[in-house]
Amino acid sequence: MHNIAKTSNWHEKHQTFQVARDNMRANKIIAEEMKIANRELAIRRKARLQELLELEARMYEEELARKGLAIYKEKL
Repeated sequence: MHNIAKTSNWHEKHQTFQVARDNMRANKIIAEEMKIANRELAIRRKARLQELLELEARMYEEELARKGLAIYKEKL
């Protein structure tokens, strides 16, 4: 009985550590996926902001054009 108890105890501890290792591995994967998702989100936000700024600039130039005015742009 003593040997059976020792074997059972070992298997229970092994199972506990296995679950802990699996959780740590899953947490690392989730953290990496979050980094990638945040990077992609930042890229998309930057692109949308750029589009918005370009749209506002065009609208402003059109408004000035309707009033007979224009923005001086130096060409390089």
